Order: sequence, then structure tokens, then C-alpha cells
Amino acid sequence: MSYPANRLQDRKILYRLIVLAFIVIWGAIQAWNSRFELYFADSQQYFDSAGYFSRGDFARAVSTYWSPLYPALFALVLKFVPVSAYWQFFELKVFNLACLVGTFFAFEFFFAQFHSYYVNAILSKDPERAAVSQSVLHWTGYALFVYYALGFGGVNQDTPDMLNAALIFLASGLMLRQLSSTPTAKGACLLGITLGFGYLCKAVMASMTVIYLSLTFIFNRNIACLLSSIACFALVAAPWVITMSDRAGHLSFGESGKFVYINHVEEINPVWTDGVIHQPRVLHQEPRVVDYGDKIAGTTPIMYDYGYWAAGAIVHVRFHQVLKALSCNIFYFIRTFLYLPLLILAVATIGSRRWTLPWRALWVSAPIWVPPCALIVAYTVVGNLYIDTYITRYFIAIYPITVLALLVAVRLPGEKASLLRKICLLTAALCVLLAFSTKFVGDVADLFQEKRNVWYAAAMALKHDGIKYGDAIAQVGVRVQRNYQYAEPEKLHVVANIEDEKQFWQLSAQKRQEVLDVVKQTGARVVVYARIPDVEDPVITTDLKIVRALLNIDLKLPFKQYMPPTDLTGWKQVPGCEIYYYLLDK
Repeated sequence: MSYPANRLQDRKILYRLIVLAFIVIWGAIQAWNSRFELYFADSQQYFDSAGYFSRGDFARAVSTYWSPLYPALFALVLKFVPVSAYWQFFELKVFNLACLVGTFFAFEFFFAQFHSYYVNAILSKDPERAAVSQSVLHWTGYALFVYYALGFGGVNQDTPDMLNAALIFLASGLMLRQLSSTPTAKGACLLGITLGFGYLCKAVMASMTVIYLSLTFIFNRNIACLLSSIACFALVAAPWVITMSDRAGHLSFGESGKFVYINHVEEINPVWTDGVIHQPRVLHQEPRVVDYGDKIAGTTPIMYDYGYWAAGAIVHVRFHQVLKALSCNIFYFIRTFLYLPLLILAVATIGSRRWTLPWRALWVSAPIWVPPCALIVAYTVVGNLYIDTYITRYFIAIYPITVLALLVAVRLPGEKASLLRKICLLTAALCVLLAFSTKFVGDVADLFQEKRNVWYAAAMALKHDGIKYGDAIAQVGVRVQRNYQYAEPEKLHVVANIEDEKQFWQLSAQKRQEVLDVVKQTGARVVVYARIPDVEDPVITTDLKIVRALLNIDLKLPFKQYMPPTDLTGWKQVPGCEIYYYLLDK
């Protein structure tokens, strides 16, 4: 049965609205579940930067490590839609939800250009190959998008990765539009501007700009369009590059790469490695008391500008460390993503009884798959993905584009069109099943868990005891992931840390008092111990056991459990939660 064109268009719009409604509902569930806390350490730095942007304090908003676009956009929300401190984290979640919606429409734009390239550049040059319909490809794309955007990413994650995914979809779509039709100066300029904003979103996109523009030139040989893209990219990116270079003291597109490599591959804290010129002051040993001073802004200065603290750090490239990181990364990609391409190739090869990915098919589809694969390689080379348990958020756009590229690159003879259609539907079904079983069910169940804003309660308890807005404070334990969030509502400034909480609580009362007296020298008015343990993820625990068994690589569990205080004499407890504080100037 055939339908009139306008009726088919109405159906497409209806299906699009249904998918969008589901995405918004799921995203809203994630936002509400995480309404009272930031995602983790990165989130806190972006939140601080947004606060500085909203107040016009641009000098403090600059960090050589964290990129500016995400906090700058959220700063507009803070500026024009002010809310109470109690709801400020939820406001960021709502902003994340808006980013998710924007990413969905960016995906829609990408898919339109992707399908046009598929028809004009792949099918038209090889009419005897099996083709898959636009509707089947589109539904497969929707399944991939939902799985990776909300299963791997999520509205609860307060980082620029969702926004960066939107820019990757846009950049890939704009490039494919230039290649599937006559290239235009307008299209070239839009591509350059999009890549420029991509760099402002995440520094790694600077290297991706080279990939996108090289592919565009290789496939259309238009020097005028290439120069237009470069000029527009430079117009957007140059002010931030100049700012970074001035702050770093040398030409810099951002200082994150070196820090991540030393931290993840060498497995050394870059702040304490060879060559560092801005090391914090150590005031006491066993336990070590570290004073960060007042040169760096942010709630947690040690994290607000890693580029400053790691300035001068020497990178040591050692083969065994690189091999260990690569081995872990390959296993990581197999677990999270590579099983889909491997399954697609296996089914296509077995079903057709021939190799289905010839070099010519790979080459003609290169503009689709090369950029995401290049970004995967960039992340693989720089770090060990198993060190960071939250790294899946990097691949919101990368994985769907790569899988779609493979589906249109697979070459089957025309009579095997039904097999190709079944492969697409199998891919979509698997993504939907995984999305529901691994994340959606858990998010819905979490709606019925009681939530309490313990961070706001802690901030108000400190305020009640005279710790006023902007005061200097210290903390027991270096909590990388989230345990500084009580400082956000009143913008307290963590100027010092007692790094080893276990060692601190095992001291005698007299020795503990001596350590607290040392901390007082930093200007801190209170010492806080936030004992909020991690909930262990059984999937990650199992993965690390498999890595240990297969590769003989021992990776420590990233989930930290804090010991209970041994003696709370002189300490106060925030009612209803395990957050304790000791007033130094009482």
C-alpha cells in the first residue's frame, strides 16, 4: 500500500515527536533524580566557572584546563533565571535537559545529511549493492542515539559532553552536506564556526578540526571553501587560544592532555610529579597537610585549574605504561561498543558468505567514520579509560555515527537487501534492550527513592555557626568526585586539605589537635569531614576483575569508602547526614 507524500511526511513528524517525547521524559527523570547534587568533580569546576561568568568576573572564569562554552551558556541561565541556593543544582540539570533536546535536533540534522550522502555518494556510484531504506536507517539511528545519549551520557551528568555531542553531529552533518552536493562558501563558513565552538566546548576538538577540514578538502578539492572554514574557525577560537597562551606562558590550546596522560597512563598525581613549578605548600607530614594559597579561584582550587598546578610537569613516555593503557582501552571499547560493529560484520559475512567490507566501501564512507574513530584514537592514546569510571559520556555522538557509518559501508549484493535490513533492525533492537535493561529501569526505580539535599543542609549548618559567604575552609580527605559540594551554596573556598583521613583519625587526640592547629595557619575557619561513601558499581567491579584475570593488570577499584571518625570531641555533625565539622576560630 502506498501513501500520499504529505501523509508520509505527517507520519515522520509524528514518529519524531514520539521519540523526542520519550527522550525528554527519560531526561526529566534523570534530572529530578539528581536534583540535589552535582555529578562529580568536573561538574563543580564548571559550576564555579559559570558563577564567575554570570557575575562578570571573567578573569576568574578562565581556567587552562576547563573549556568555557558549557559554563558560559549556563551563566546566562544563572543571570536571567536566578533561583535559591537550594535549587541551584537542579537548575543546572534543567539546562542539561535543554542540551539533550538540542543534541536530538542536531542528530536529526546529521541524519538528513548522512542519508543524502549515502544516496548520492555511495548508492549512486554502486547501484548493484544492497540498499536499506531511509526509515529503517532512521529508526536504527534513533535507537543508537537513545542508548548512547541517555544510557552512556545523561542529563544527570553536569559536563559539556552532551553539548559537545551536538556540535559533533552538526560538524559531521555540515561536512557531509558539503560533500554530497556542490560545496558552498556559506556551508564552509558554518562548518568552521561549528568546529570553533566545538573547540570552545572541549579542547580535544582542536585536533578534530584538522581531521574534518582535511577530509572536506580531500573529497571536494575546493581550496576556497577550505580557507573559508579555517578563517571562521580561527575567528571563533583565536580569542580563547590567546587567553590560554597568555595564562600558560606558551602557545596553548588547553593544558588538559598532558595532565590526563600523567594521571592516567603514568598513574602519578601531576601536581607532585617532576618539573612542577607551582606545587602547593606542604605544612605537615603524616598526615600531609597541603595549603593551596589564594592564587587560584574556585570552590576547590586544586581542581579548578589543573593546568596551573601541573605547569612544568615532565611527561615520561614508557612503553610498558603505554602498553598497559592500550590493553585496558581495547578491552574497554570491546565491552562498551566494539561488540556492535563486530556483530554487524559477523552477521553480514556469514549471511552473504563473503567479506562485506572491501577497501573501496571503506574509502567512500570515510567522511562518516573517520572523525569519530579519530576521536576514539585520541582518547585511547592520552589516557587509560578504566582509571576514569565516568568516561562513557565522551562517546554520546561518536559511537552512533560510527555504527551508522558501518551499516552503510557494509557491501552486500542487491539480492541480500533483506539481510542488510535485518542487521539494522537487530542493531536497533539490541540498543533498545540494553538501554532499558541497563539504565532506564534503574532511573525509573530511583524516582521512588527518598532524596535529601545534604549538601545544602551542611552549608546552612556552617552558616549558622558563623561561616559566611566566601570564607576559607579546609577538608579532611582529598575527595575527587563530589564531597566538596557543601561549599557551593555559600561559595566557600577550600584552601587546604588533610589528605589522608584514615591516618588523621588514627592519631591520638593531642596529635589531631596539633594537625588542626597547623591547618589554622592557612586561614581556614573550619575543617569539614564529609563521609559520603561511593555506591559501588558491580559492572565496573566485574570488569576490573576480568582485566586482572585476562591481562594480569591490577587496577584499583575507584569507589572509596571513608572510615568513621574515632573521636568527635569538639566536632559538630550536620543533622541527618555524616558530615562533620570543627570550628577553628571558636
